[in-house]
Amino acid sequence: MAIHGAAVHRQGGGFMRWLLSGGGIFILMVLFQIFSRLSQPSAISCTPPQCVVPPPQQTPLSPPRRYTSSQYGFSLEYSTANITPSQTTASSISWDAQLNDGSEVSWTALGGKANGRSASQIVNDVQSSNFPDAQEAYSIPDASVGYTLGQGKVYDITIAPANGQAEHDRLVVMAAVKGGLAVIIAGYGPYEQSSPNSSGHPNPAETPLVHLGDFEETSMSVTWPGEPPL
Repeated sequence: MAIHGAAVHRQGGGFMRWLLSGGGIFILMVLFQIFSRLSQPSAISCTPPQCVVPPPQQTPLSPPRRYTSSQYGFSLEYSTANITPSQTTASSISWDAQLNDGSEVSWTALGGKANGRSASQIVNDVQSSNFPDAQEAYSIPDASVGYTLGQGKVYDITIAPANGQAEHDRLVVMAAVKGGLAVIIAGYGPYEQSSPNSSGHPNPAETPLVHLGDFEETSMSVTWPGEPPL
């Protein structure tokens, strides 16, 4: 019996030692987890300029489209974000649009042979052939088509739609000649008297057409045959 009791005592002591050692490991694991959480850096909050704020995410702009005249070889770039061309031919590309106030704007890029004419003569020919009653209102200083210096004028016109009232508009005509090829930018838009109260920028042409980004892109991106894109 004594031997049996001693055996029981040794077994119980082994079990307790195993339990104590297991419990010690468990406690060490808990303490380690607590220490790990405490040692983790806390979130930092601050406001600019102390913290650098990443720039807002923007949707990338689509690349511009490119028109090339199959008849004359001149090219230009244009965007379709706001307006798409209303007509394209072998020698021209045109746009028609309506502004927020309901007024209409329209412009065309057209190529043709200069036939010895200067840019000034071509501008006058475009006006007299299409708007013979137009009155010259403003001469555009240093007018250019693309990077080619040319001639430009603004005319006062009245357009009478087939089923509407006559409208007071402004006609803009610019032309440049290079290598015997003339490229013409012509368009019209509503007349708006320019004043510091009505416009944030000087507008001697007195039409919102000339400040439209799409119109500016048309006239500024023109290249002649053999030239790289601007």
